[in-house]
Amino acid sequence: MIRLWFVYKVRVAEQQTVENQLSEIISQIENIKKQIVSLTEHRSKIVNSYLNSFNSVGHSRDIELQTNYINSLMEQEKELNNSLVELEKQSQEKRQEVINAANKVKIIDKLRDNCLSAYIAETSRIEQLFVDELAMLAFVRRGK
Repeated sequence: MIRLWFVYKVRVAEQQTVENQLSEIISQIENIKKQIVSLTEHRSKIVNSYLNSFNSVGHSRDIELQTNYINSLMEQEKELNNSLVELEKQSQEKRQEVINAANKVKIIDKLRDNCLSAYIAETSRIEQLFVDELAMLAFVRRGK
């Protein structure tokens, strides 16, 4: 029973570790989503500025710099989206690991309950034998 308790503790610790890893990944996902939103808003402002400078009389060098900057922002956004997709995959894998770890904990918990039930049944049986033996001794003593 003690060994089973240690196995149960190990399984619970494994489950908590995987849950912590999942929450870390979810936090990273939320952070990247915020970065993407911020980058998209910034890019929109730059594009509007670009369109305004393009419509007005502007220098070709300024237009070229703005175009390059917009392209770099689009590349950053693309990289963030790729990171987001990868983290989503990792998140799904960790969710599956959490489910597996939770199932292992449930199995050990159920096994522990079954062992406890068997222990109680055996203890009750031994106790009943002892009571029967005492009753037999009392009967024998009264008979004499």
